[in-house]
Amino acid sequence: MRSAVIAAVVSALVSAASGVAATKYVLSSTRQISPHVLAQLAAMKAKTSIVQGPAGPAGNPGKSIVGPQGEPGQSIEGAAGPVGESVRGPEGKTGPRGERGESIVGPSSVFVVEERITELRELYIGQRLSSAATCPEGSTPIGGGGFRSEPEDIGVITSTGPNEANGWATTIEVTHPPTPAYTGAVEATFVVWANCIR
Repeated sequence: MRSAVIAAVVSALVSAASGVAATKYVLSSTRQISPHVLAQLAAMKAKTSIVQGPAGPAGNPGKSIVGPQGEPGQSIEGAAGPVGESVRGPEGKTGPRGERGESIVGPSSVFVVEERITELRELYIGQRLSSAATCPEGSTPIGGGGFRSEPEDIGVITSTGPNEANGWATTIEVTHPPTPAYTGAVEATFVVWANCIR
């Protein structure tokens, strides 16, 4: 604000000095200006101030105009395509007939045949004794064993297995003959058995 005042004062002083060479003055304060001149500058400012008038009336609101609704679009459906053909392939050839399976009937029963032999004889080391248990007709031996002896542990089994008489045979070798109370034969019992299947 002070800068504007100083500029105006300087301009007035320059205009008032007619026929006199222009001289530059540097004003750093309003105290350097005559109070009379300051009063004139204030009066000039009051005359040139802008006065804002009252606001004008509000304008009428604008109209909202809605255009007409467009016509509905057409729904166009395409034509149905042709029905595809069902093609059946040729029937395959009949394969060869398989071989006839075997009918296997399981065993109806398994049983044991025991043979007990009691003899009066003389026993000695190295002697071989054989006996067999025979399966009845219509059955087959599938196993067997022996000997149980009385007296016990008189020998060891040297062979055991099926024989040609549809039975099971076992052979022992005497290793520990009993010592008789008297010289001669002793009574001994031997037992063999066969496992038979019908």
